[in-house]
Amino acid sequence: MGFALKKIVSPFFLPFAWCIAFILLGIGFLFFGKRKRLGLLLALSATLILYALSTPFVSSHLLRPLESLYPPLKISSPASARTDIDPSRIRWIVVLGGGHVWDTEVPMTSRVSRETMIRLMEAVSLFRNLPGSRLLLSGGTYLEEESDAEVMAILAEAMGVPRQILLLEKDSKDTFAQARLIRPIVRSDPFILVTSASHMPRSMAVFRKSGMNPVAAPTDFRILRTKSPFHTKFLPAAAHLRNSEGAVYEYLGLVWYRLTGKI
Repeated sequence: MGFALKKIVSPFFLPFAWCIAFILLGIGFLFFGKRKRLGLLLALSATLILYALSTPFVSSHLLRPLESLYPPLKISSPASARTDIDPSRIRWIVVLGGGHVWDTEVPMTSRVSRETMIRLMEAVSLFRNLPGSRLLLSGGTYLEEESDAEVMAILAEAMGVPRQILLLEKDSKDTFAQARLIRPIVRSDPFILVTSASHMPRSMAVFRKSGMNPVAAPTDFRILRTKSPFHTKFLPAAAHLRNSEGAVYEYLGLVWYRLTGKI
């Protein structure tokens, strides 16, 4: 499936679009058709599902299996690195871009998505504790003039990372293409892979399928331990709906990649 077509079609597979469609269909049956009972059932069911997806209780249960698969990579110094990696062997820290917008009237920090900014900040933090490593910034463009990689490079330099430390992969459109284009660079050497925690299971599967040896460094965790009162788990909010949609998107991505042999 072409990237442009995928961008157009994928939102219609997510629960928000389906809920709105069934609510409208139910209202149509209620006011303009004879099947009023069916209309009421459709509208109420879709509304309840939309409410559930908008609560912390449901969104956390959807996201947690994705975010808990790989623990955070904690490296405060080369001597205290996680035991499953040898810091001296890490040459590359690969950062997967998460999107940006083209609006040049606002600061660069406002143009990048939340995901891109957090992933880059995590990568820079790891870079400072891994002497001799380099940042490989990965991400192409859809409609924007600049690629994700180019935008991340500007921000990385603003954070104090020397330009010669950066290598840009500017042609990929999705996770599978990122793995395909990064493989000739990192080969079979171990490298640190930085992306959002919910995106990490699919990313690790794709990179491993491509014959690489990534070490997961998840960031951008959405499910966090808090001391909120119990009843707040059932209070709806747009942020929780976005989390639920993000989880469903990743599950669909895993299924699609499995069906197409990419993982």
